[in-house]
Amino acid sequence: MSATGRRPLEIVLFDQESAARSPSPLLASLPVTGRLDGIILVSRPLDDTVAARLRELRLPTVLVDVRHPGFDSVHTDDEAGGRLVAARRLSRGHARFAFLGEEQRSDRYVSPSQRRLAGFRAALAEAGRTPVVRLARHEVGQALATARELLSAQPRPTAVFAADDTLAAGVMRAAHELGLAVPGDVAVVGFDDDELAEALGLTTVRQPLEESGRTAMELLLRRIDQRGSEAGAVREITLRLDLAVRGST
Repeated sequence: MSATGRRPLEIVLFDQESAARSPSPLLASLPVTGRLDGIILVSRPLDDTVAARLRELRLPTVLVDVRHPGFDSVHTDDEAGGRLVAARRLSRGHARFAFLGEEQRSDRYVSPSQRRLAGFRAALAEAGRTPVVRLARHEVGQALATARELLSAQPRPTAVFAADDTLAAGVMRAAHELGLAVPGDVAVVGFDDDELAEALGLTTVRQPLEESGRTAMELLLRRIDQRGSEAGAVREITLRLDLAVRGST
């Protein structure tokens, strides 16, 4: 909201099913009712038909955590985040790695979880390591069951990277139930840095969520102000990721 200043704007939120849980993850329709000045679309890939409609309507649109040709976007580099985790764990002497990611019902887009795994896997491959990969639904209970099986295997991984903090919470609980010390027996790293991570003392890749929202609104206001004039160049802004180091590593 800070990016809007004192402009008299009304903001309406439309909630969509998670793209990972949807059998049709591309946004194929728009909740356009009445008059909209602009749209910020978060974590939902655009169908080409919808993209064409937005251009036809000349409706200012900014994408967050997804990209599509011809649209302004704000995103973080998920692959770089995965590489960051791998590099830190390798530097601490770990040799057995695992990744717990989110199950995905459709292969029509590449999810953040898949991109984070790609970066993690690539960095480990450069060091001659290969992670064990497991997938679970995005809920602590499912993550717990999958992590329990993962941490019961021999040889057990000494470092687990979870695609987000909810999945990482499942790993930490599984380690506790199995009598494993975190980080003594297994180090756990998540992704996002939400309130859950802070409460658990979880080391995690910090996403600049507030900066992402503010930047997206600034881009949208710029597009709204330019409406009716010659459109400027498309802007793709990549925000920096950091590692929030806590007690789980």
